[in-house]
Amino acid sequence: MPTDEEILASGLFAGLRALESGSPEGNYRKVHKDGRALGAYQMRTPALRQIEALDPDGDIDNPADWTGKFGADKDDFLGDDSIQDDAAIAYMNWIGKKSPLAPILKEIDEHPGAVSDGIPVTVTGVLLAAWKRQDQAIGGAKGRSVESDILDRFEVGAILEGREEDIEGELREKALRICDLLQDYAETRDQDDHDADEFGEESWRRWSDHVPKVEDSWENWPRFLEQDGDDASTDNCDCPEADPPCKPSDDEE
Repeated sequence: MPTDEEILASGLFAGLRALESGSPEGNYRKVHKDGRALGAYQMRTPALRQIEALDPDGDIDNPADWTGKFGADKDDFLGDDSIQDDAAIAYMNWIGKKSPLAPILKEIDEHPGAVSDGIPVTVTGVLLAAWKRQDQAIGGAKGRSVESDILDRFEVGAILEGREEDIEGELREKALRICDLLQDYAETRDQDDHDADEFGEESWRRWSDHVPKVEDSWENWPRFLEQDGDDASTDNCDCPEADPPCKPSDDEE
C-alpha cells in the first residue's frame, strides 16, 4: 500500500494541483477571487461538507461551522499544507469509492477504449474532471461531448496514462501547458531524489513505479472514507442544487 507521500507525488495529484492552483507543487495559499475555493486543490463548500470538514449546512466563512477534522477554520485550513493534502485525499477517496462515479471508474478500468471528443477516457482523466464537475465527468466517461475545460482534464489524464498517441488532433493549449508543468516537476523530483525508477525519461507521463498503477489505483488509495448515507453527486462547486446540475462560472479555473 503506498504512503500518502507517494500518493501526493503521483501524476494524479500533481496534475490536480497544477489544474487547480497553477503549480504541480501546489499553491497552498491560493484563494479563488470569489473567496469560495481554497488552497492547492481549490476545495469548495460541497467538497468540504462531504469530507466532514464543515457541518452539513456549514459555510467556509463561519469558523463555528468547521468541525476541526480538517482545520479549525478557513485560515487554519489555508495555512496548513498537510491539512489540505489530507482533505484532498479524503475527497478523492470519496469520488473513487463512494460517489456515483465509482462503478463507472471500475468499468473504465476493466474495459478501456471509450473516447470522448477524440480523447481517450481514462481513470485519471475522469477523476481530474470529476473534481470540477461530476456530471460532466460521467457524461464524458460515457462518450458524450463535454465542455472544453473538462476536456482539458481528460487530455491531461490520457497523457499521464501514456495514451497521448491515441488523442485525435492537437492538444489544447491548456492541457499542453499543464503537462509541461508536470514534466518540469518530474525532472525536479528526479534531480532531488536521484531515483531513476521513480521518474524516468518518459515516466512523468505515468505514475511512479511504487504508486498504484492505473489498472488498480481506484481500489488501492489509502484511508478510504468509511461513511454511510446518500451517494448523491457532490460537485466541488457551491452553486444551488439544480436539474441539470449547476455550471460553474466561466472565470472559475
